[in-house]
Amino acid sequence: MPGEMHRKMGYFSYISLPDWQKRWWDFSLDGLKEFGIESSYKTKEEKIGDSCVIPDCMGWRWDEEKYKRYKRYLLFEEKLIPHGPVGRDFNGVWTDFNEHDQYNLLLILSYYTEKFFEALRDKEFDLSVIFAGILGHIIQECSYPSHSISNLSFYNYFLGKPNIPYHDIIDKVSIMKIKIKPEIIGLTTDEISYKVWVGLEKSILWQKRNLYKILNSINKKSKNISNILRPSIEIGTKLFSDIIYTSISIITNRIKRKDIKKLERFSLCNLVPYFVHPGGRYRDIPGNFSVIDGKIKPLFLGNRRIKEGIGVSPFVSIKYILQPNIFSRFTCKVGISSITKEKEVKETGVKFIIEIDKEVNNECTPDLNYKKTEKLFQKELSFGNVFDVNLDIKKARTLIISSISEKININGSEKILFPDIVIEKPLLVK
Repeated sequence: MPGEMHRKMGYFSYISLPDWQKRWWDFSLDGLKEFGIESSYKTKEEKIGDSCVIPDCMGWRWDEEKYKRYKRYLLFEEKLIPHGPVGRDFNGVWTDFNEHDQYNLLLILSYYTEKFFEALRDKEFDLSVIFAGILGHIIQECSYPSHSISNLSFYNYFLGKPNIPYHDIIDKVSIMKIKIKPEIIGLTTDEISYKVWVGLEKSILWQKRNLYKILNSINKKSKNISNILRPSIEIGTKLFSDIIYTSISIITNRIKRKDIKKLERFSLCNLVPYFVHPGGRYRDIPGNFSVIDGKIKPLFLGNRRIKEGIGVSPFVSIKYILQPNIFSRFTCKVGISSITKEKEVKETGVKFIIEIDKEVNNECTPDLNYKKTEKLFQKELSFGNVFDVNLDIKKARTLIISSISEKININGSEKILFPDIVIEKPLLVK
């Protein structure tokens, strides 16, 4: 996307910081000479805005001399800085044919968050601005579907003339004013980058689900596209501000007790699964509701309506990426929905399984039997019974929740039931 919007998002992220943090982050107003910006700056916010364009200033042609000059800023000191989410090979997903790789995006955010934090901690403030700008650039690109989604899908799946430059039009979307308030999102760099990653994954999913609306707006030459994209742009702006605000607060020892308490638990409902085995009646993993007879219904366990939870059916398997050592336990309650249409049958034949893997689990098997995992919980669900779950997940990088139905005998006939399962308050706990 053009430098104008990078600068604008960076500007609004910076000015949202409290005055004491702006004073403490005492970087110079010298130009970013390494990146071709010679002139000095009048204000700090102007420099932060320009720093968000650093990856673009590096250009797109690379020779050996350029690799040597920029090595300390490159991803893992060898790969080019990505412009948004990446695929399995760390190339930008917008030029790819496939979905982005969630874990690789997390690795990128973790790497640059650590670099930024180290520079801040060591009071290398001018260096910290460079790493902040790189982080801001990546986050901002993730906020625009022109970079967060394979551009091939614009033409393969949506109506429109093949010569419409969707990428360029989306890239140029600008909004005038962004008002945000940063918050503490972690106590370590791993937790900070994980929470930013969670926010970006939700934003990217939102962009995919609204892509038809975005492209249709372009097809109709509507001026409404800025309003459509505003939520995603605001989230990207806030997440960049959250990284800076949280990092400075940790380094200066200004984390309040209420912030620490707020971080003790994190709902699994916030996470976007990186894999869903699309069996049963659910083609999506709905947060806070069930899908019964094709209709959205509230979550119920017994006579209680559940405010926070996940609805699934048998033959669904969900995989979530965790960051080891942030959370120590996974807790929830699980049972059959009391409003599912099959409640007249007590036995269900449904096995509910929770398992973990110390690595990112990429096994895909139709019988949902993941051989490399450690099974922590396995119960057969029946109507009227609710199970408490409290599991050790300290070393887990993957959390897998699955439900499988076996044939059961009902009045002399073998049947497979698809009762609706409710997972109440699925919490990652420190």
